[in-house]
Amino acid sequence: MGLTTIPSEGDILSANAYIENMDGTVLTINIYGDFKLSVGMVITCNIMKSVENADNKRGKDKYLSGKYLVTSIDHRFEDEYIMQVLLKKDSYIESLDTIDKIG
Repeated sequence: MGLTTIPSEGDILSANAYIENMDGTVLTINIYGDFKLSVGMVITCNIMKSVENADNKRGKDKYLSGKYLVTSIDHRFEDEYIMQVLLKKDSYIESLDTIDKIG
């Protein structure tokens, strides 16, 4: 009886590629404090385009909008409770080939 070798689905190169891809889109946002938000949570951000299209309307930015992983929170207790939140994303709403970034 021969021994069959099955390649590992989770090799170190795949894991490193996934981790490096997480730094592809990074946002830092300041929001009012919320003790329910914690590192490791996945949140959805809807971000508007900064450039108006031909109809003078700003639509949803399909490149930046979507699900983000909360990777860091800096709590600031000054006049108000503010959180500086570091968000990272590894996927997009649509294919990068079809996203119209300006129009």
